[in-house]
Amino acid sequence: MQIEGYTLVSPRKGIYLLDYIESHVKALSVTFVLDMNRRMGTIMRAQLPAREEADISQLVRAKENMTMAR
Repeated sequence: MQIEGYTLVSPRKGIYLLDYIESHVKALSVTFVLDMNRRMGTIMRAQLPAREEADISQLVRAKENMTMAR
C-alpha cells in the first residue's frame, strides 16, 4: 500500500476523521470516522473513477440519461 498524504481533522471534541487515498493499482479512497465519546468507528472505502469517467460532467450525464455514479 502506498499513501501519498492524508487529511486528519477533528470537527468536534472526541470526533476524528481520517481520509487518505491508496494510490496503488486503482485509486481507492479510505475514510475513517472515529467517535471516541461513544467508542465507535466507521470505515468507508470507495473506488475512485478513472479520469475518462470523472471527466463527464453531471450536466452531460443528465442530458444523455447516463447514470450519475457507478
